[in-house]
Amino acid sequence: MKSLFFIILIGFSTTVSAQEFYQSQKTVSADRMEDDIFGQAVSINGEYGLIGASLNDFDENQENALADAGSAYFFKFENDNWEEVQKIVPSDRAENSHFGHAIALSSSIAAIGARNKDDNKGGAYIFELENEIWQETAILQPTDDTSRGRFGTSIAIYNETVAVGASDQNERRGAVYIYEKNGDWTETQKLIASDAMPVDGFGTKIAFFDDMIAISAPSHEFDSNGQNPIQAAGAIYIFEKDNSGQWNETQKIVTSDRALGDLLGSDIALNEDYLIVGASDEDDDENGQNEIPSAGSVYIFEKNANSLWEEKQKVVPSERAQVDLFGGSISLENSTLIVGARQNDSNENGEATIPNSGSVYIFKNNGDSWEETQKITANDRGENDLFGYSTGISEGTILITSREDDKDENGEGNITNAGSAYFFIDDVLSIADFRIHSDIKLYPNPTSNFLTINLPENIILKKILIVDMLGKQMLSSAKSSIDISDLSSGNYIVQLTTNKGKVSKRFIKY
Repeated sequence: MKSLFFIILIGFSTTVSAQEFYQSQKTVSADRMEDDIFGQAVSINGEYGLIGASLNDFDENQENALADAGSAYFFKFENDNWEEVQKIVPSDRAENSHFGHAIALSSSIAAIGARNKDDNKGGAYIFELENEIWQETAILQPTDDTSRGRFGTSIAIYNETVAVGASDQNERRGAVYIYEKNGDWTETQKLIASDAMPVDGFGTKIAFFDDMIAISAPSHEFDSNGQNPIQAAGAIYIFEKDNSGQWNETQKIVTSDRALGDLLGSDIALNEDYLIVGASDEDDDENGQNEIPSAGSVYIFEKNANSLWEEKQKVVPSERAQVDLFGGSISLENSTLIVGARQNDSNENGEATIPNSGSVYIFKNNGDSWEETQKITANDRGENDLFGYSTGISEGTILITSREDDKDENGEGNITNAGSAYFFIDDVLSIADFRIHSDIKLYPNPTSNFLTINLPENIILKKILIVDMLGKQMLSSAKSSIDISDLSSGNYIVQLTTNKGKVSKRFIKY
């Protein structure tokens, strides 16, 4: 993303800095057709975005029609625009496979689920980036029987490990399979819940960070102690990887106000600091009051002193309505949380009702809690578009799909349920041509004297600029340790030029 710049302006204050995301582009597939549902799933990582169209019928050359075989589309940020660069289909494509139902994308690996393959047995595929082309390198299948298990319902990736959900396996108890790349992609473990019950749907959603996996079972009935059954209240299971390389269940999570049909785990997001869980059919507000059927909610968990996840906050949107399904999609980057409400009817001002047009809410962490900062909708919103069906965020760019949108990128050319996707960017500062990379660290931060920049091995530092929040240059350097003692107290941006491009990070001088 050469021209997109995203800066998090949250310091130690108790309020969230003013900040707006705006729609920069709408995109559709080049070969859009009726009922493709382009936007069934989405993932974005750096300069690539990947969008699934699980009911698309044609191959990469728009030939050889196979009903609902499915496909996926790569978009790349080039020349200040997101451009479709490649359509992919599996090498063994077949009718009703629904390739593209679930998607995960890292910098050079894409994992795609085809959960209806082989009469709902399911399948998953690995594509890897080679010489600017995404090539299929593996077909993943479980080593045990997954008859009608819908392997590929969910998928997640971290480095060179992929987790694939089979939510319907064994009378819908569900399972998740782990694959690791050691030359070839190899199944290393099957995960099941310790208290699995029929119809739980374990593996419906997966979130993956480092040596931790969070897995949802939205229809599970029991609390964390295996008691107090409530139908479809839902639960989340945490698995952690030990020193021997084995994944072990370490925690089962339910909410403090669990209730009938909440479907906790409609989506999940996970990073080092937070576990975010959607309950799209939950009825109550953040205080457990003002019941509105299936308005939806999201729960924030943080680790306690015993390294266990503990519920810290429940968030609902400022404008709640029946069957909004808030929490049906979730994306998290640093202290920015994206939550979809795909059946919300109103625009960003809570007006101009269009049934099921959909919306997305932005929440920011102010250091103490998460606060809603913005509601966004498509600029060409239409009835039953389902804007917010799937979401992603990377380096400050938000990607949101309208799975059943009929209109093209110009808001014209209606094709029923062809689907679309929207890119939103943050213009909190007008400083262009910088990107934010989570793998580059500044320390100490805050600092009073010296600031050190810690770079990964593959990043070579060429130039450093320090600018204030208005973009005025304050210091320049070519060294990774900088004396900033002469700067006034306040917030600053480090702008780095490296062999991988341009990067920006915030720090605080005290």
